[in-house]
Amino acid sequence: SGYDYDDETFEKVFKRIYSVFGSAAPYTIFPDSQPFLRWARSKGLIVGIVSNAEYRYQDVILPALGLNK
Repeated sequence: SGYDYDDETFEKVFKRIYSVFGSAAPYTIFPDSQPFLRWARSKGLIVGIVSNAEYRYQDVILPALGLNK
């Protein structure tokens, strides 16, 4: 299954996918997410995100979505 790319084409495709998914572009949050998180924190609840994503998720994507506060 899959595609049979030569090394050069594979590298181009990989870099493109890696750069897109390493940005906030393909991700969205529900409109009520941030108000809910602010409410939860105001009630003294500890809020966290658990993920098996790589470091870029924490360092780039969450801040771009406003979810690092």
